[in-house]
Amino acid sequence: VRLGVLGAGRGDCDLADYVLSDFDREEKGRLDGFVRRGAGAVQAVLDSGVAAAMNAFNRPVQDPPEEDIHPDR
Repeated sequence: VRLGVLGAGRGDCDLADYVLSDFDREEKGRLDGFVRRGAGAVQAVLDSGVAAAMNAFNRPVQDPPEEDIHPDR
């Protein structure tokens, strides 16, 4: 299972440098939802197989609910 980055806003920065850089504040706020989604994908592979998991998870992700972005609120 691979979790990817879009690289939006990286400008002319090398993709490797971008991927290895620290998360910005907004990205840090989304990490919990990102990790939960990745864990869900792994569980789906184990429960239903790779093809079913790919059908369920290989689609654009909508913005996470507000509580995923700001878990301290």
